[in-house]
Amino acid sequence: MSAKNRDEHNRWRNITVGFRVSPEENEQINAAVALSGLPKQEYCYRRCLNWDIVVQGNPRVYKALRNQLAAVLTDDVLEWEGRASDLAALLQDSIQPNLLIRKLNVGKEKLAQLYSISYTYKRTKTGSLVRLNRIEGDDR
Repeated sequence: MSAKNRDEHNRWRNITVGFRVSPEENEQINAAVALSGLPKQEYCYRRCLNWDIVVQGNPRVYKALRNQLAAVLTDDVLEWEGRASDLAALLQDSIQPNLLIRKLNVGKEKLAQLYSISYTYKRTKTGSLVRLNRIEGDDR
């Protein structure tokens, strides 16, 4: 007989919970899981139990964030401007605006190289302003 799998609090989880979703809902769930940096199982039960989801910055989270930003700026939309909280809401509600800005400030050169997106952040008297632009001459 195999050994029992226990979590970090020495609990044995032997109950299986499953549910069906549409392909669109699956894409939304997968995007939120990717931005959280958590495994899918942990993300789902934290959301179901209404526990806080604290995004831990790591390379996987940053890659998911870059992919989401590339999806915001499509061929039709070449520029986006707004507050950090608006951008966080547009991407997914699981990422905090201050973490989003911190990750974008650190990796804006990679964002320009890999996805041809320029990023600027400016503080004003009324709040902060985030601007995303598609860099001209990109054939992607």
